[in-house]
Amino acid sequence: MKILQFADEFIPIFGGSETRIFNLSLDRINQHYLYVSFLNTFTSLKAKENFDNLRVHRVKLFYDFKSKNKTIKYILNHHFLINFYSTKLVNFVKEKNFDIIQGHDPMIFAKAGMKYARKYKIPFIYETHRFGSDDPIIRNNQYIPKLLHSLIFKPIILNERKIVKYANAIIVQTKGIKQRMRNFYKINPTKIKIIPMGVDLNKFDPIKWNQKGKEFRKKNHWEGKIILFYNGYLEHLTGNCQ
Repeated sequence: MKILQFADEFIPIFGGSETRIFNLSLDRINQHYLYVSFLNTFTSLKAKENFDNLRVHRVKLFYDFKSKNKTIKYILNHHFLINFYSTKLVNFVKEKNFDIIQGHDPMIFAKAGMKYARKYKIPFIYETHRFGSDDPIIRNNQYIPKLLHSLIFKPIILNERKIVKYANAIIVQTKGIKQRMRNFYKINPTKIKIIPMGVDLNKFDPIKWNQKGKEFRKKNHWEGKIILFYNGYLEHLTGNCQ
């Protein structure tokens, strides 16, 4: 099977989506293709690169608006120009005969997946780690007026509604997101699949790091104390409200 994915970032950025994309490509059976946007912070990256069984294509997708305000640039690129960039991303793909397409959040890449699936009549999977309107860069910005909030998020909600209705399957990470999506968009819950984030114990074995852990505790005067480590941001959208 020939699988195409659209995503915002990939290695050398490491996160949940990047890890899941890479692990999926390790099956050795299917052909995997990934289209991601070039990162301005890593200008030396190759336009084409293979990671094991994954063929990565990095494309210059976003326009570099001449503004020093990063939030304004983010809003323009990721919210107001969704249709323009999603079509542009679809047109970058020159390979043919894909069997399935998976689009990740942010919304541009999900909508590109939907457009590609519709154009070539193939199944479409939408994977999201949050609601489109849960965007923390915008939602938590105290300098954006409430009226502008609604103007920004209305097209996001309209786009996501089209995407979840069209998708053959939706992948989320928590029961909380599944329930919210089911209630808000009124879609069949059997369409939404929960695949939690996890740790590969073959690579991250706590026993193997036991001695280093003891040394680290001693160095920080943590002997006999319970240490809780949470990697992420404490928002209800990550499932922490459950």
